[in-house]
Amino acid sequence: MKPESEPQDPLSFVIEWLEKRDELVLAEQLIDTFARYAGSIEEFNAIAKLYLDITCFAKAEQYALKVLHLTTDNTAKYNCRANLAKLYNHFNEPKKSLFYSNQNLRVDGGSPDTRLEQVFSYFLNGEKAESERILRELKAGEETLSEHHRNIVNFNLGTYDMMQGKFLEGLAGFLLNVQKLDLWFNNTPLPFRHWDGGAYPGRTLIMYMSGSGFGDELISIRWMDNARDLGFRPVYYNTRRDMYPFFRENGYECIDDLDSVPSDSMWCFIMQAPLWLKVKPEYEHMDTNGENICVINFRGGDMVGNPGGFVPRVYWDNAIQKMIEYNPNMEFCIVTDDVEAANEMLPEYPAYHNDMAW
Repeated sequence: MKPESEPQDPLSFVIEWLEKRDELVLAEQLIDTFARYAGSIEEFNAIAKLYLDITCFAKAEQYALKVLHLTTDNTAKYNCRANLAKLYNHFNEPKKSLFYSNQNLRVDGGSPDTRLEQVFSYFLNGEKAESERILRELKAGEETLSEHHRNIVNFNLGTYDMMQGKFLEGLAGFLLNVQKLDLWFNNTPLPFRHWDGGAYPGRTLIMYMSGSGFGDELISIRWMDNARDLGFRPVYYNTRRDMYPFFRENGYECIDDLDSVPSDSMWCFIMQAPLWLKVKPEYEHMDTNGENICVINFRGGDMVGNPGGFVPRVYWDNAIQKMIEYNPNMEFCIVTDDVEAANEMLPEYPAYHNDMAW
């Protein structure tokens, strides 16, 4: 009998719903309201996790440490340490995260949640071999894992498989499981035949960009080139219009509804297109302006009116330091939807609006 995941509580469901729609200010206000009336250790712990889910790090840390200091219950302490481990990984402080994960493993050495948190910590800390070792162990016993945990394991192993020459296998592990985990994709299928390979000259192919960032959009235009080479009429479908000028300048039609699309059209998630195109690894890259350039993708517009939603400066400092350790000649620039906010957070690096960056 495979373990089933626990049902989601109503407040978590609402916060997740708001987060996916970038209603972070409203989500924080809702949590603030519940936090004012929280009166038990369990409620404080739940509040800490919810703040973490919407990246309100200061409030999440405040409530998590409050629980840890107040509670004498071992289960509550365990849950609080789990929240702190997740919190510090998001802070890009993996050593602090490992401190709490290791304490929890002394209580429950087989916890997949704790071991997966360690995977993230070791990866952030540059200990990729240890990260992969844990993933391979979990994969070997995947019949004991929940479906959710299996998807996380396979998602993370995709990166290692690609690095070890299993390119399409690794890419599939990454792109198919990122959909199952609902990290990028709106999983609602379009009302057309799904395309998963093959050439259909003359057909319209709706290449659906669902929930990804600007960098993903820029890279994805090459898959439209490949689809056009197969004889398709590729159409870029995204309800967010920010990148329409870029695609149109390269000769592609952009749509934000399906009213004018032929009924015999086919569709795919554009991020999964390389799987169906069966691309070769030597072509799976994009040329950049130089090997010493690192582009920081800074999200600012989502946080307007929600200053607690910004990740702290230490997060960026830690990430930049790790890139400098990798390449001492690295130069940095910022691409963002909010140049003013980026300049306030990272004033020493040039910042460009998404509309101008390409």
